[in-house]
Order: sequence, then structure tokens, then C-alpha cells
Amino acid sequence: MTTGRLRSVLSYIPRIGLIMLMLLIPVGAFRPVTGLVDQLLSDLRFSLLQRNASQQVVFLAIDKESLDKVGVWPWPRSVYADILTVLSQSDPKDIFFDIDFSTPSAPQEDGKLAEALENAGGGVILPIFKQHAKAAETSTVELTRPIDQFGKVAWPAFANVELDDAGLVSHFSTSDQADGLRVQSVAAALASYSGRDGVFPIDFSIRPSTVPTYSVSDLLSGKVPPSRLDGKTVVIGAYATELKDIYPVPVHGALAGPLIHILATETILQNRLLTAPDQHGAELFLAAMVVVLALAARRASVLVALAAAGLAVLGVEAAAFWVQQSGRMYLETGQIWMIVLIGLCLFIGEKFDFNRFLLRRAFADRRLARTVLQQIIAESSDAVIVFDDQLNIIEASQSTELHWQRGNAKGSRLGDCIPSDLFEAVKRMVTAYGLDQGKSLTQTVHFSTEAGDETRYFEAALTLSPRILHLESGRTDHSSFVGSLIVRDQTAQRLHELELLRLSQTDELTGLLNRREFASRLGNQDTPVIVAAIGFHRFEVVAKVLGSALSDQLLQALAARLASLPKIHLVGRLGPNSFVVSASLNEEGAATRLIDAIAETFAQPVDLGSSPIPVDVRIGLFRTQTLAEHPSLILDYCAAALESAYKIGSHWWRAFDPELARRQERARKLENDMREGLRRGEFHLLYQPQVDLKTGAVRGAEALLRWDHCDAGPVSPAEFVPVAEASGFIRELGRFALFEACRQASKWPDHMTVAVNVSGIQIQDAGLLEEVQLALLESGLAPKRLHLEITESAFVEGSRAVLDLIGNIRAMGISVALDDFGTGYSSLSYMTAMPLDKLKIDQSFVKRLSTDPASLVIIQSVLSMAHGLNLRAIAEGIETREEWDILKALGCQEGQGYLFGRPMRSEDLVALAIPSDQLHQRLAG
Repeated sequence: MTTGRLRSVLSYIPRIGLIMLMLLIPVGAFRPVTGLVDQLLSDLRFSLLQRNASQQVVFLAIDKESLDKVGVWPWPRSVYADILTVLSQSDPKDIFFDIDFSTPSAPQEDGKLAEALENAGGGVILPIFKQHAKAAETSTVELTRPIDQFGKVAWPAFANVELDDAGLVSHFSTSDQADGLRVQSVAAALASYSGRDGVFPIDFSIRPSTVPTYSVSDLLSGKVPPSRLDGKTVVIGAYATELKDIYPVPVHGALAGPLIHILATETILQNRLLTAPDQHGAELFLAAMVVVLALAARRASVLVALAAAGLAVLGVEAAAFWVQQSGRMYLETGQIWMIVLIGLCLFIGEKFDFNRFLLRRAFADRRLARTVLQQIIAESSDAVIVFDDQLNIIEASQSTELHWQRGNAKGSRLGDCIPSDLFEAVKRMVTAYGLDQGKSLTQTVHFSTEAGDETRYFEAALTLSPRILHLESGRTDHSSFVGSLIVRDQTAQRLHELELLRLSQTDELTGLLNRREFASRLGNQDTPVIVAAIGFHRFEVVAKVLGSALSDQLLQALAARLASLPKIHLVGRLGPNSFVVSASLNEEGAATRLIDAIAETFAQPVDLGSSPIPVDVRIGLFRTQTLAEHPSLILDYCAAALESAYKIGSHWWRAFDPELARRQERARKLENDMREGLRRGEFHLLYQPQVDLKTGAVRGAEALLRWDHCDAGPVSPAEFVPVAEASGFIRELGRFALFEACRQASKWPDHMTVAVNVSGIQIQDAGLLEEVQLALLESGLAPKRLHLEITESAFVEGSRAVLDLIGNIRAMGISVALDDFGTGYSSLSYMTAMPLDKLKIDQSFVKRLSTDPASLVIIQSVLSMAHGLNLRAIAEGIETREEWDILKALGCQEGQGYLFGRPMRSEDLVALAIPSDQLHQRLAG
């Protein structure tokens, strides 16, 4: 096959590909793309076909005003009974509650609502839902329906709201299966629909703003005249944003769930049940026609083809708009758009000969490139020089003359126009090229020039490339070359880099080495050293008195004194108010001399111009003969020794204790293992019974977190909890304990409660309230059965927001207990402001109850205060019958301890919950 014929055959490949793509469109090959176009076009049509609601469906909205008026959420069932009572004064057609009544509440509240439903005469519709049984199992679907007490006196209707592939609620179903029967959806029930079953698009051309909407609070207060509800279908549901019953929808952005049900009902009432016809045959025919026209109409202009395509698309869209307006059907025109677009590409491919077009374009690009290259060289901000093998300049940018040449550089000798250091580098490269001719050479050269007191830094990219000359003899001479120099002024960048290096190595305030750079240079020491961390006792107090400006000046003055110490290798800043120095350890007594030198340096007060400020110095030392330890660990050891010096008042300096390093290393290992341990399931809960001291009956239990490490075995909470609090991982552990305790307690008898400890760090987190709500929702545990135990520090260190958070938790029905009372800050000045339900007496007082009269007096005082503040008291650590009897006689209501049971598994706790007389007998035995 000749080259010409091969090119002819290859030229048909793009055409065949486009034709195949076009014929694949009707079978849905491009559905992911065209589906998005169809959604956008459908939304546009709905936007242009705006219409009003029929006024036959009324929305009673649970808005923010209604929530504020009732004051709690979820509402007591009696509120809904009151709504039905008010509605009974008018004559509504149907009433639908878009509220989940699948779980019982207080019996009295449920009874009121059941009575109201029965009085309504069966005219109330309640929702049922299909939902997944577990979050991780999508195959198991369960039916959620109202409790039997309500379902017997009301009509069920499916209220599921499903998202489509675009993440929007755009369709609704008229019915669904429930227990083998077809049950209508909410929209079908409210519209009294009796047509064929199916899934239909919601008509979002109906404006939600035209739906009659009233606030539930206005209804209950009598502001809504009964005549407005006569003969109307009434939908009651969530509207307030905080109730989170909001879904994304086409056209309107987002709507409350009840409004979506109303729009679906209006779709039926206004006879707007649109159906989609089978378009595959028509699309296949259209694709074939477009292929024929694209191949046949080669003489037509591109503008004519564009106009024809535009008219075709407009005609199709006009037809789609008309049939959608008529309420008969809706057309998906995205496929048609794709067919027309690919048809245009096929037409253009036939219209132009791409091979000749690209050839002409290549010649034009070559001429343009030559012109542009000359212009770039001339106008480049970098110094660009092109020279020949005789080192004569062929081309030079204007910036070259600005840098080193007053006259015209072009045509001059290279050595006369550039600095000598750069010219020497060029000559060395020319020599290297002569040794290995015919190969390109590239080198980067850095050099600087002096201009008065200013140093300028440059980077030059030097390249030598062979220039091939064909001689008359037929041989090729590779000795000729062309060279180029691109020189960039990097003075500003170099100065910036030097400044960044200085900033990265030094502390901004004091100018000393920062911690990272100190550690790096310490690691380069090759002789024994002594490292001292230097801090100043009660510096925080002094800083608060002086203010930030003077405290900064004080730190600068202290740093200046340290920098003046004799025989010091390195000086750096270790922390906000601490420094670090290193000195040689070669001489005997070096540590003593260093301590004495530091003490002498800070013996005199620091004068800041106002009044002398005395400095109380503390020192933490670490000696090392070799730098086997990592420098950062050495600084940690010094900081630990300094911390010891702060705590021990009898010594103003301390050497590092290796036992402290062992404890720190274990703490670091525990911190690293915690996350993986929680993922592997090494953490679990045990439960210690809490009993009624009057009857001995088990009322609940405290959830206690335990860790069985895969390698180290059981780890005490006294060891891992402080590590978790210091690292912030206590939030994850606390969340695990909360969710696990609620899950297991939901299986206990209804009278048993579970107490969960909440750390002060968790209390500072505003997301705690949402986590508690989610734990109760997922487990189904009643809020009154959950108790949260909080330490005193959460109240003493907490802000108003913390107190409000605890108040919101109590408003849900959850009890809040003050844990370990008497061991912390216990102050009557803030006890009255605490939002509490319980007071836990620490076991340290209980253990000394029978032997220490002072402990007995303290417990009597605490119980008296608790009774005065209307708080229940619970005593910890009860181990003897004598302690039980004394606490019961003093009026303590509840207790826990080894007498009643050690921490145990959930199933063992349930087995322990036996009648109180048997418990008395067991304990007496």
C-alpha cells in the first residue's frame, strides 16, 4: 500500500469514531453526562413554569418560635394532643403528622395523644418509614411505624424521602410494600389518589411560598381562625433549621421535609403526574439523520451548520417545554444535545482537511517562533547572550548592557562584556568541548560582583551546542559550536534566603537559637557536654503584672545576660519563659562552675527603667559523656529536670533523674499505642453497681474504662487517662465510653441507670452535646437513664459557655453529677451556680469514716449541703457493712464500692440486679 493510500485510509478513522460515538448515544453510553444536562434543563423548565399551590393543603410549621414556646425538644406527646384538640374546632379534611412516633415516651403523655387520635375519628395519618437496620448493613431494611397505641387509631402512610443520583429529592412514590400489603405514600393518601402505582417527578414549578403556612405556636395561642382550616388537608411537621429535617431539592435549593410531601400532594391534586416516553427509537433515528446530513452537506458553511444545529436544539427544547407545561410528560433532551454536538464535530471534520491545515500551521509557527525568539532575547529581563566559537557575541538582550556594558554588546568580544569569573567558566567549558566535540555541554555557575558597599548575586546557565557544517568534501565538522548564557540577578532572592535561614534558626524575640536549631547544633558536638535548662520561678505572675511589652523586654534582658556567660558553647530559648545553654564537660567541676556562673549572672535584679525586678532562677541539668541520646531527648530531659526544680522548694536546681525518663518513655509508648488499641478493640467497659443505701437495690452502675494492651497486658486507668488527657486523645476515648455505655445500658432493665465519666477536656468541646444526643439516638436509651459525672475543675476553669452546655444537657433529662467531691477546689462560692443533680463523695473520706471523726464531720457537712441544694448524694468506696450503716443513717441516698460489687461485665451486672431482700441476705452472709 502506497503512502498516499495509507494516509487516505487513516483520515477516515476520526470520522468512523465520531459516527460510532453518535450511534452509541441512544443506548445510554453517555448517560452520566447527559443525565446532568437533563437535570439542569428540567430545573430550568420548572423555574419558567411557576404556578401557585391549590390552597387545599395547609402547613402547620414547627418553627423556632414554636420550639421556644414549648421549651424542650422532643415535645411531650401532650403538645400534639393539644394540636389535635384545637384542630377539632374546625373541620379539616385530613391531618398528617410528619413526626416519628415509633418509640414510646412517658405513659401519661402517650395516653393523652392516643385519646386525641381516637377522638379525631380516624382522620389522622401517621408516618411509617423503611430504613436500614444498621449503618454498616445496607441489605437489611426494617419498617419503622408508630407504636401500637397510636397505630390502632390512625392511618399509616409511607413518608420516606429518597435522594436521586444527583443527591436531590426530585421524585416520589405513590405506594410501597409493608407486611405484604401495598400502603400508600403520604402524597397519595393526602390527595386521595387511586390511579396506577409508580414513581413520578415532583412538580417543582409549584411555588412553596404559595402554600398556606401557619406556626404551631399561633395555632395553639388561637391566632389562626378555625375557618382557614375548614375542609383543608393539614400537614404538621418540622420547619426550624435546628431540627435538621431539610433536604436538597431542584429549583428551590432546600426545603423542609413536610413541604416536600406537600409539593408531591399538590403534584397529584393539580394533575401534574409527568411520565417519560421511550426515546431510544427516536434518538437512534435522529443520530442516523445527523450522520447523513453531516457527510452530505460538505459545501455548506460552518455558520449555516451552527445555525441549523441551534434551531434544532431550540425546537426540541420548545417541544419539551410545551409537553411539560401540559402536564402530560417530560422529555430528556440531553441525549439529543449530545447527538447534535458530535454531528457538528463530524461536519467540521469533513469540512476541513486537517493534514494540509496542520502543515500550513507548522510553517507559520516556525516563522513565528524565530521572530518571537529574537524578541524574547532582546526584551528578556535576564541577561541573555548568544556567542559563537570565536567568543564573539551574536545576540544580546538589553538587560546585558544594563548589567555590565555601557555600549552595544552585540558584535563585541564576550570577555569584554561579562565579569571575569564568568568568563573563566566559559573558557573552561570551551576547553572541555574541544576534548569531546559534538556533544552539548551545560553548566550552572554562581558568582557575585561588588558595587561599592553592595554585593550582587547572580546565577548563569551556560550551554555549548554543536553547530554542524557540511563541507565540500562531504565531511562534517563538529568543532564549531554556538554558546548561550542566561544570567539572572538573584540578589533579592539570596538576601531573602539568608533572612529566612536566620529566622528559622533563631528566636524572633530574643535573637537566641530556637529549640530546633539548638538541638541540631548540639548533635554536632563531638565532646562531652553539660546542658542546662534555665527557668524563672513565678515568671507568669511577674509577666501579668508587667504586661506583655515589659515582659518581652524582661525576656530580652535575661537572654542578653545568658549570652554573656563565659565558656558557653550554645545559648537558646527552650520555651516561653525558659532558656537552655551547653558547656564543655571536659574539666572536673564544670557543672558546679556553670551553676555558680548562672547564679552570679542573675544575682542582681533586672533594671527596665522603672523599678528593679528580682529574678528567682531555677536550673535543670543533664550531663553526657557522649551524645548517644538524641539531642531533642536531651532537651526533654533538661526540661523534666527543670520541672522538678520548680516543684521541689528546697532545691533551686536539679539534675536529670533516669527514672523520670523511663516513665516519660512509657507514657510516650502508651500515647502511640492508644489509637491503634482503640481501633483493635483493646478498650472495653466494666460496670460497678450503684445501690440504694436504704433498700440495697441496684439502681444502676458507673461505666469504668479498661485497657487490655496487646503486649503489656492490663494498663491502669490511673496511668493511661492522664496520658490521654495530655495528648487530647481523651476526646476519642470519652466518645467511645459514652456510645458503648449507652448501647449496653439500653439492654438493661428499665429502672437501671448508667453513669459515664466526662473529662474536663470533653466539657470544653462544644460538640459534646451533639455526641450525647447521637449516642442516645443510636442506642435508644432514654435520657433519664443516662448520668454524666464531671469533676470540679470543669466548673472552676469553665466559662459561661461550659455552664450553658451542662444546662442544655440537663434540659434533655440527663442527670449531671459532681465527681470526687472534696478532693478538688470544693468552694461554696460556686456550688450554688452549678447546674447539678448529684454529688459524689470521694472514697478517701469514706475509707476513714469509722476511724476518723474529722471524716465523719466532713461527710455530715457535705450531706447537709447536698440536701440543702436539693442534690442526691452518692458515696464511693464502701467496703464494709459498718460504712454502709453509717452513711445510711446520715441520709446518704446511694452508694457504690466493693461491698456491693467489683467492676464487672454488663451481663454480670444485670444478673446482680436481684430483689433487695436477697441482696441484704447475700451481703449479711
